[in-house]
This record gives sequence, C-alpha cells and structure tokens, in this order.
Amino acid sequence: MAPAGAWIGVSDLPMEAVSVFAVAMWAGALTSFMVVLIMSSIEATE
Repeated sequence: MAPAGAWIGVSDLPMEAVSVFAVAMWAGALTSFMVVLIMSSIEATE
C-alpha cells in the first residue's frame, strides 16, 4: 500500500480521476509486460 502521505493528496481528487489513473497504470504495466513476452518469444524462435 502507498504511504499515508500519498493518500492525503489522492483524497482531494474525485474518484473518477483516481480510477482512470489506476486503469492507465494497469494498462501501461500490462502493455510493457506483453511487449517483453513478445520480444522474448521472437528471440527464442530465431
């Protein structure tokens, strides 16, 4: 979990912005993870 200090700033934002930010973070992590998998599979097939 994030430290308590971070949640003080987050609590000022609307929940929609927080959820959109969380989804964007998840999408970026999943995208980078898929890119790593694809690159490793391409290197393995060569």
